[in-house]
Amino acid sequence: MNSSRAFSTVAALLISFSAAATTLSAADALVVKKIGSGDAHYVVGNGAAVTIVGSGNEVVPEHATLTTGPGAEVYLETFAGAVATIRQNSVVALDEISTGAKRRARLNLKSGEVVSTIDPSKKATTDYAIVTPTGVAAARGTVYAVRVIRDAAGQGNTTVGTLSGIVEIDRGPGLPPLEVPFGQAAVNSAAAQALAALVQSDPTVAADIVGAVQAVATNVASATSATGNAQTSTVELSAVTSAAVAALPNQSATIVSTAIQGATASGATTAQNQNTSSSVLAAITGAAVRAAAVISPQEIGNIVEAATAAATQTGATTGANSNAVSAAVAAIASGAVDAAPNSASAIAQAGAKGIVETQVSNAVAAAKAANPNATPEQLATEANNAANSGTSTAALSTLATAVTGREIAATGQAGSPSANSVGAIVASAVNAGSSAGAGVVTTIISASTTITAPTVNVTITSTPNGSVIDSSAGSTDIHSDATQSVNGRTLTPITTRTTTPTGETKAVTPVPVVILPPLDQDQPVISPARP
Repeated sequence: MNSSRAFSTVAALLISFSAAATTLSAADALVVKKIGSGDAHYVVGNGAAVTIVGSGNEVVPEHATLTTGPGAEVYLETFAGAVATIRQNSVVALDEISTGAKRRARLNLKSGEVVSTIDPSKKATTDYAIVTPTGVAAARGTVYAVRVIRDAAGQGNTTVGTLSGIVEIDRGPGLPPLEVPFGQAAVNSAAAQALAALVQSDPTVAADIVGAVQAVATNVASATSATGNAQTSTVELSAVTSAAVAALPNQSATIVSTAIQGATASGATTAQNQNTSSSVLAAITGAAVRAAAVISPQEIGNIVEAATAAATQTGATTGANSNAVSAAVAAIASGAVDAAPNSASAIAQAGAKGIVETQVSNAVAAAKAANPNATPEQLATEANNAANSGTSTAALSTLATAVTGREIAATGQAGSPSANSVGAIVASAVNAGSSAGAGVVTTIISASTTITAPTVNVTITSTPNGSVIDSSAGSTDIHSDATQSVNGRTLTPITTRTTTPTGETKAVTPVPVVILPPLDQDQPVISPARP
């Protein structure tokens, strides 16, 4: 009797201990950030839906199913060092989350897309994987995207793309695991192929790749645990940018703009973030230029112009911000020339365009917003002031110095940037006839742009309808009036027209930044410390 009672007591204690151990090892996932105004919620079992608002202190319990609607993106920290970006229109079940000696997470992707960012310094204690209909995609310190698309019959088609590190897919009993190396992808667990080849066969993957760049950049800007320290985050974002440019060379400018705008969302051109931002800017630009130099050298100028425009888009014209703009320009130029020293001249010209045109665009947009009835002459004055402002002048001087210094260090001699004055570099850049690469012009400027070093002169000629097409060679017209058609192409209110040296007028649309879902312009949420 006593023996039986003792056995029952011991058994009860063991059961109680086991339950306690299970409870202690299980963990809730932390919502680090929610982007976009669309709906995001989770459900546990048959319970009611719980809305995710992105307050920074929300948790999603193990065994919950999380759903994002159109225009909603959730950054979910499964444990310290691993963040899953659940893209819009996705359904993910949190099958397992534990934080024992070996941190483990199993996210079951029912449909949609998840971009996983994992701190490589924690790979020894990390067991993280995405469960899909065709296998389990696991990684130890890497960045990868997994997409599941359901067909009409409900069958899931799975794509796994690796943007940093290596992913291993467990394909089930009787099949060997499949490795998906850096820059490659696997569809339905078939043999891995280059991301560029996948884009050719499935163009919809292009938007997913750009979205993955945005996800990693947002992790960096928000200082989530997945990006580790500053050095680790810079290396990861550089690798992702390189993989994306190699896969989508014709969207290099878009990719670089996306990476820079996302990674420096807290202020690339503020003195407080100047040092960190400069390292990130140099690394992103250098990685993109290095990748483009191998497969598409003609994109180098577009990359530098887009990078410079993106980094200086919100730069102020006085004080510390002016210095920070110059620091950002120097970082971009240095990273680009280090990656492609033989393209120093093109880099200088592209950087000059990005600086001048962005400063002019920002100034005129501000003037138009302050006074919607501003005359063309008033806008021309604002444009001239911006082109010759202290910020522009300092940035251009810094650009020339940085390019020349890096070129000498790499080749032992200075090329055209040192032989030309800053004004000549700018004149060559703008008179080449290209419009702002990443600037967004939202005002009416019908301009014939001429440059005499070191002053930029912008002349605006008005007509009854508020615009004019200048047919002189080398001029650029930036319009925001009614939609028009030129040479069979439709010009929208944010389209520029350029007249080439041969007198031919062509339409050039600024490179769009592909960001899905639309981003809210809020401040980054710092991930709370977790074990």
